[in-house]
Amino acid sequence: MSLSLSVFLTRSITGPISDLVEHVKRISLGDFSRLNKVSSSDEIGMLANSFNDLSVKLQLRTKEMEFLAYHDPLTKLPN
Repeated sequence: MSLSLSVFLTRSITGPISDLVEHVKRISLGDFSRLNKVSSSDEIGMLANSFNDLSVKLQLRTKEMEFLAYHDPLTKLPN
């Protein structure tokens, strides 16, 4: 019984952390299409929400930089 409890606890902790690692890898490759699906109210959940916020903000900044790279900042006309 203690073995099955320890396996359950290990998976409940390492599973969400593995999901967060995969999410960070996607963000680093510029893939902002998916948000974390980790839903818990503990520290892991707060970390997942922070990664989601980071992903959204990076996506917005990336779009802004791409726009500025190809448009005049004053007139907003294409270069």
